[in-house]
Amino acid sequence: PGATRWYKANGKSASQTVTLSVATAARLDWLPLENLIFEQAQASNDTHIHLAAGAQAIGWDSYQLGSVVTQGHWHAGRLNIQSSLHYDGKLVWTEAGQVDAQHPIRHRGPGLAGFPIMATVWSVGPTIGTDHMEQLTSSLPWTDSLRAGASQMSLDPSTSLVVVRLLGTHAEAIRQLMIECWSLLRPLHLGVVARPLRLWCT
Repeated sequence: PGATRWYKANGKSASQTVTLSVATAARLDWLPLENLIFEQAQASNDTHIHLAAGAQAIGWDSYQLGSVVTQGHWHAGRLNIQSSLHYDGKLVWTEAGQVDAQHPIRHRGPGLAGFPIMATVWSVGPTIGTDHMEQLTSSLPWTDSLRAGASQMSLDPSTSLVVVRLLGTHAEAIRQLMIECWSLLRPLHLGVVARPLRLWCT
């Protein structure tokens, strides 16, 4: 499988909805390649995650806005993103946003800070101890070309959700950082050793 490509469609909108359902005691890795948002694309991407109590899952999504070799990266288009995660029948995490190529929030600190690539890694499993969370957060970069931050929230007395947000200039650097986060979180949340996929080497 390759990256998801969103092209100009003569002013028309394109949409994709992904629904993931994981049963009790089951595990899921959801690791798609990046979404490439081309000039003048009008794209909507929704992801809905439903985990039964006791389910464990880890996943990510990333978006490249325009071409990283073009000045300004992305000059026309719009991207709508909606994500939700239900655990044991309850909505525990949701976010929705719209990114317009011309909106100044793309270049402001509280927004995308001028970066053309944004990504999120999420993971659900047994609550992670302070030492391991500090190991994760201290490993995340904050530079002119790559930035990331992580947080953990409790879903029940023994289960947590970890969310890592990333911004970057180069897709390969973002992907490598997502893999590093997955490698750390997978054993802790899914109880399975993280072995890189052969697909990532092609």
